Amino acid sequence: MSRERWADEGGIAANHLNLGMKNVMERQRYECMRHIAPLVLAVAAIGISCSKPKPTVVLDSWWSTDVARTACMQANQWRRDNAALVAQVGCAAVTACPEMMARVEACVADPALEVRGFETELATQLAADPRCDAVQFVIFNGPTDSDKTASNAMQGPHWSLQLDFEPGARKQPWSMPRSPDLNAFTKGVGDPKEIAATVCAVVKERGAKLLN
Repeated sequence: MSRERWADEGGIAANHLNLGMKNVMERQRYECMRHIAPLVLAVAAIGISCSKPKPTVVLDSWWSTDVARTACMQANQWRRDNAALVAQVGCAAVTACPEMMARVEACVADPALEVRGFETELATQLAADPRCDAVQFVIFNGPTDSDKTASNAMQGPHWSLQLDFEPGARKQPWSMPRSPDLNAFTKGVGDPKEIAATVCAVVKERGAKLLN
């Protein structure tokens, strides 16, 4: 065999070998990317989810208790002012008497106990409702509370939930602005389960995104 023919055949063989190796490497690269791609997407998803802070709801128990005690003071004053009239004509004949007497009866004990009971039911509903996952909930008991968890939470962005507590009522009026800007104001009336569902839907933006 001539040197020239040997060189040509050697070159052809080398080209075939290089092409085969290239195909193997491309296939290995494809298989590698096929396995890595889902992992990359998963990591990216985790990064996106981690970048968005968990919504924090601070229930202002200090406010709710103060409102309840004020309501009891007003109810007891109403009873004193209208006791003679009610005794004379009956409760049904006196404006707002049935409603006020129900409140007077609820105010026999310290209304703070009723407030605490309602707040505990609300916390239970928040913890049990899967729609509230990732929502952080804390109760603010006032500036003198030794537990600073709520105070610390209030230093950052949060939703401030307040109950305008009416002693004796099963459903309570509530309001909730977004702090610290005090915008995105929302409100409603409900029992603990209803309030929990609505609050979680608002703070997790399951409906409209409130911009102001």
